[in-house]
Amino acid sequence: MIQTFGQGGLVTIVKRVDHHAEDIAMIAWALMNALLASEIARSDEVHELHLGKGANGANLYLKSGAKFAFRGRADPGKPYDRIEILDAPHNGEVVATVQALDDVPAAMALIEQAL
Repeated sequence: MIQTFGQGGLVTIVKRVDHHAEDIAMIAWALMNALLASEIARSDEVHELHLGKGANGANLYLKSGAKFAFRGRADPGKPYDRIEILDAPHNGEVVATVQALDDVPAAMALIEQAL
């Protein structure tokens, strides 16, 4: 099960991505759908999804203690073109980059391994 905390729920994510990160909306939705359909969401354990103030702040805290941060990224002066998944909300290392729909299954497999 995934509980959401912070600045709103899933509708808030939709509004923020549409407003701030329209260029990566399709991969953001694919990643979110994969997360909500994953073993993480179907498990009996309670995992937490913390939503920050901007479109760029979603953190997943698994019951196992693993943490993942989802951050939209862009090169200077360009629109968002990818989502980086970090292994910690603050100062984490990039463990996966999602730039296309084809990248979503590998990213989700990495996250599910941390259960």
